Amino acid sequence: MDLSKCNFCGICDITCPYGAIKVTLNGKHALNVIEKESFPELIRDIQVNEAKANAENSKVKDPCPLGLINITTDAASGKVKVEVDKEHCPCCTVCEVKLPSVMHVRKMLNGKINICTEKCPDGCTDCLDVCPITGALYISEPDKKVRPNESFCVYCGACKIVCPVDDALEFKRTHINHTPIHSGAWNKTLERLTSPVEMTKELKTKGSAKARESVKKRVGLKVD
Repeated sequence: MDLSKCNFCGICDITCPYGAIKVTLNGKHALNVIEKESFPELIRDIQVNEAKANAENSKVKDPCPLGLINITTDAASGKVKVEVDKEHCPCCTVCEVKLPSVMHVRKMLNGKINICTEKCPDGCTDCLDVCPITGALYISEPDKKVRPNESFCVYCGACKIVCPVDDALEFKRTHINHTPIHSGAWNKTLERLTSPVEMTKELKTKGSAKARESVKKRVGLKVD
């Protein structure tokens, strides 16, 4: 990054699904846009039910494609401990499949991805090579073409960036799980991260929620 052009606003820090960027100012973690209430925080909704964990879980190979889950067993008590690095988790949900009942994850980013295989150059696997989530993209048989598995996709957009053919890979985000915010700056960013249509849907949802809260306050009743 060109630090001479950076104003250390923290937007890149907040929006990176992998927690790969950390903005510091004078040695301290600084997120000015959150302090000024211009941006929300992305929600990593990751629940661990250790009561369901057992010794077999510790034998599972690569429960997280990014190595963010550590499973240990206490030699004395036999109790299984599951530790998750939530700060860097993109919420791909692979762990839910590999550790059923133990891991419960809500996706942070939702969207749609489609690969027009007839437009893909022969032998091209650029998107697969750059994808950080094992299983989100795979090579199908027998045509040897790359196809998406949206169950594990985190919609980071890395595949779209490296695709050599403009319309071979169709990608868009439709929803971002974040803390409540009322900010014009965030609305503009949301439009860029998703689309004008999806931004409008969110604003309508916010408007409905605000209306319900107003009714609650005025009549003093619970409104579902």
